[in-house]
This record gives sequence, structure tokens and C-alpha cells, in this order.
Amino acid sequence: MKKKNSGALTIAALLIIGGVIIYYFISSSYTTTEDLYEFPVPRYAELIKTNEQGKRYAWSRVSEENGIPYEYVLALKTNGWKKEEREGARK
Repeated sequence: MKKKNSGALTIAALLIIGGVIIYYFISSSYTTTEDLYEFPVPRYAELIKTNEQGKRYAWSRVSEENGIPYEYVLALKTNGWKKEEREGARK
């Protein structure tokens, strides 16, 4: 009985540690700024244009066909942002 309990505790500890490591990598991959209302911006996104309407970034991991990566969705949710359901790239 003790082996089952220690095995279950080991698995639970590994899952918790793995979750913390994944959370760290996701949160450290994005930065937030006050001028974008704490919206997470990928660290490796390239700032292309700044004007009175906002900032435009280019990021190689996002596309119209594939959308945004799942870890970016998690970063958005972690920062309190919700995805709006829309079809197409611009509507």
C-alpha cells in the first residue's frame, strides 16, 4: 500500500513541477506594456509600424491559415484577455 501511495505522490509532484516549468516558459515568452493595456506581446515579435492608432508587429509563428499558437492563447487567458469569435482575418 505504501508503494502505491509513494508512486502516486511522485507522479503528482512531477505533474506539478512540469506545470510550473511550462507556465514559466509561457509567461517569460511574452512581455506586457502599459501603453497596450497590459496586452501580452511576443518577445520575438518585430515592431513594424507605430502610429496614432497603435503598434503593428510581425511574428513568424502566427498566420491567417493557422491562427495563433496555443501557448499564446494561454498567455492571453493568463493576463485576463478573452478571444472574440470572428471569422476571417479582419471583420
